[in-house]
Amino acid sequence: MLDYKLIKLMQVLTSKELLELEKQLAVPFYHANEDVLKLFAKLCKYHPSFDHPKLSKAQLYAKVYGKAPYHDGKMRKLMTQLTQLIEQYLVSKELDASEDVKAKLLARSLAGRQNYDLFLDVVDARLKELEKGVERGRDYFREGFELSEMIYYHPSSGKLAKRADYYDKALNDLERFFTLVLLQNEANNVVRTRLVREKGSRVYLDTALEAVKIEVFHLIFLFNFSGTS
Repeated sequence: MLDYKLIKLMQVLTSKELLELEKQLAVPFYHANEDVLKLFAKLCKYHPSFDHPKLSKAQLYAKVYGKAPYHDGKMRKLMTQLTQLIEQYLVSKELDASEDVKAKLLARSLAGRQNYDLFLDVVDARLKELEKGVERGRDYFREGFELSEMIYYHPSSGKLAKRADYYDKALNDLERFFTLVLLQNEANNVVRTRLVREKGSRVYLDTALEAVKIEVFHLIFLFNFSGTS
């Protein structure tokens, strides 16, 4: 298998994702030229192992450029272009699946533009959306801290007046986030230690039953499900 980032990226994609990517590359927005599309189509034939004996840069170059003399610099540039497009595809999938990442990036973009009210509306809307949920886990407190801090430290925010409440929320959420991280890491260590020490087919069940008796698990339960904000 060719030891290139491009090959490694394509290897981790599923067949369904390759079809999605093929359609995406054909959209003019991504500026994938014909040569990039040819290279992608050829590489797809070797998915997922990419372990064919004839698979080489020279062979791929010939499939894209025909009988033209091999030019390593040109081939590397083409591979880099396709690599960047695949990375964009993977990032876009995460954005589609993650409202918190999408909201944070939008807020960060608006924070540097000349419309404070629009920025504030976007961040406030996301904070209100978070409050509607029942979960109060580490992700909730992490995002709450980041958004509240973003508002408080914006140059147009009144630090000592109406925006002081965002400062308090940021500190409270940060404290809860770190507390949950420490508790969960400690809980994981307890479980792993018992799994190593215990023997027998009931090891997972017995460990789970014993773990719920440990105080740290009760604390985690309270943080996650009590609705604390």
